[in-house]
This record gives sequence, C-alpha cells and structure tokens, in this order.
Amino acid sequence: MITNTHEHDGILHSHISETDKNKDILILSSEFIEGFTHSSDKMAYLKISGFPNELASETGGPPLKLINARVETCWQIGTASPSFGRAELTYLPYPKELVTFATNMIFTFVSLDEKQELDLLQWISDKHFSTA
Repeated sequence: MITNTHEHDGILHSHISETDKNKDILILSSEFIEGFTHSSDKMAYLKISGFPNELASETGGPPLKLINARVETCWQIGTASPSFGRAELTYLPYPKELVTFATNMIFTFVSLDEKQELDLLQWISDKHFSTA
C-alpha cells in the first residue's frame, strides 16, 4: 500500500509504507532462505543473489571473508513492559493466534583481527529499500 504521494522538484512520486516495506523484506528473506537451503551450490547461489563474500574492515584492516551462514527463527510469544509503580515487568503471554515468528539468516565474516556478522533482513533492507 502506497501511503505517501507528493512532489519534489516538480516530480510526483510515492513512498511505500513502513508496514508494507517490512512485509516485503520478510517475503524476500523467506524466499532467499528457501532458495539457499535447497541450492546444491551455496556459493553460486550467494553470487547470483549479489550477496557479498567479503566485507570491508571496520578498523581499516584487510577485508573479512565469509565463513558461515546460519538460519535463526525467533518466535514472539509474549510481551513485557515496565509496571506502573513497581520494580518488575508486566508480562503478557500471547494466545496462540497472536504468536508471530520471523526467520532470518546471519552470515559470519572474519579476518585475522576482526569478526562481523551480517543480518539478511538488514542486507535486504539496505539493498532494496534504502532511500539514500
């Protein structure tokens, strides 16, 4: 759903809503993970997808090399928030209809001096939805 149509420099354009952007990122990541999981050549799959096999060092050192990929599923089964006037959290477990989950991949890159992890959801967001 496009929620924001406006004009810049005489050009009319629209922006995708944050909710739709997040849904698209989850769909893309799910398809990426499924393709990766079933691929007979994992490195070829990453290359075709444009996923990097090395990252620039954050400290100015040599590039970090991709060595590991893992899949994680996070289930949100409840919520906790500060209690009014108490030093403990108020916990609200979700009924089964409200339990949600997101599956993600985490890629590990290393050099002799450094280790970085790259999150698939963030990579997709940066690659396909950045406005810069």
